[in-house]
Amino acid sequence: MLPNSKRNHIAQALDAKLSWIIAICLALGILPSFTALSTRWAQAAPALFKLTGPINILKLGAPLLCLYLLLNLRSFSRKQWFALSGVLAVGTVATIWAARSCPAPPVESIREWAAISLGALWATALLALAPKFRITVVATWIALIGLIVGLDFLFPEAIGWSYENIFDPNTRWYDQTQVQGTWLLTGVFGFQSLAKLLSWLPWVLLASMPWVIADDRRIRIWLLLAILLTGSILSTSQRGPLLGATLAWIAFFSHDFVRRHHNRWKVLLPIALLGMAFITYAFTPSSILGGRVEALVNNEKAETDVGKNASYNVNFRKIMWGLSLESILRKPLGNPCIPDEEFLARGIHRTHAHNLFLHQYRERGWLWGSLHLALWIAALLSAWLSRRPEASALFGGIVCIVSQGMFDHPWFVLNHSIVLWFFLLSSFSLGSFDNLIKRKSSNAH
Repeated sequence: MLPNSKRNHIAQALDAKLSWIIAICLALGILPSFTALSTRWAQAAPALFKLTGPINILKLGAPLLCLYLLLNLRSFSRKQWFALSGVLAVGTVATIWAARSCPAPPVESIREWAAISLGALWATALLALAPKFRITVVATWIALIGLIVGLDFLFPEAIGWSYENIFDPNTRWYDQTQVQGTWLLTGVFGFQSLAKLLSWLPWVLLASMPWVIADDRRIRIWLLLAILLTGSILSTSQRGPLLGATLAWIAFFSHDFVRRHHNRWKVLLPIALLGMAFITYAFTPSSILGGRVEALVNNEKAETDVGKNASYNVNFRKIMWGLSLESILRKPLGNPCIPDEEFLARGIHRTHAHNLFLHQYRERGWLWGSLHLALWIAALLSAWLSRRPEASALFGGIVCIVSQGMFDHPWFVLNHSIVLWFFLLSSFSLGSFDNLIKRKSSNAH
């Protein structure tokens, strides 16, 4: 049997090597699944493919992820591990229990919960990484998005090849049929997915580099990057992420002023909003700008395809929310298998609830739905109560996610799930509630 010092040395060496592998997996994990490549794999091994699904670097790295987390158990307290395990256990039981009432396994609901659970573990690993690795991962995410979006604009043949041989070609088809004759900012993500990432990543980057917030010169450099990312959102035709990004700017500077007593919002907030508005107006195709924004503001049905989609999407969400509320009231334990006839009777197609919170209530019942809602409320309060530099970025990011989550549902995608869990776990790690309790106890004495 090896002595303790020898075992510790081996564990440290293994952890150092695993840190690089985990960081590489996380960095590449921002990319979509290799669906086109997976199709060839399915032809070679169809039975196995039905179990594994599309090839994804994060799924392939799951065994190493578990080993890495075991080696880094001390990175988090027992209370934190217990809380995360309890949350995932409740969601798992709710998913299985709701599925019992379905005539066939609800594949979409099960896949969504797999993305939520695996996203929680990868986000935990991201936070366990040393700061240099964490910053490298987030910077790589932004660099990859910039690279493939740039290729889409400057060298579209390369993106076309990647769709045919690596990523999902159906995504590009869907993009083109939604807005015919208009170039959409997509890269290889699909315009809906990319819009969310553009709105979230500036706050992930800033939360990973809290020393930037304390230095006005550094924050101006970040400001330029963030303005470029958020100003590009509407080029994807998505309004929800644009709304979320705008509110995130206001939330960030509000927290920075109220909790940290900085007055830079008087200069930097107007610069941020004006810069975002300028880039949005300058680079968004006129058909998208008119159809998605002007038609909505003027309550008109524009003649463009985009305008028709805008009018339809508003009515579609109203009907979908009504159907979801009815299902929640009828099935308090969740109903992931609402019959297609209920959707068709209302003139809509079957899909998720288009709401971050309604969908969890609808799919997994009141217990998980209420716990999920409580997580976001607690994370928002924890970030608001904290005076630590990264709390301002976390508060802005959570406001961004929750506000756009009123109109969409991001939990289905694994790389999105990691980002969402990053905000939740990081906010709880601030320890704001513990500090508040300690202050109240000391005041009472």
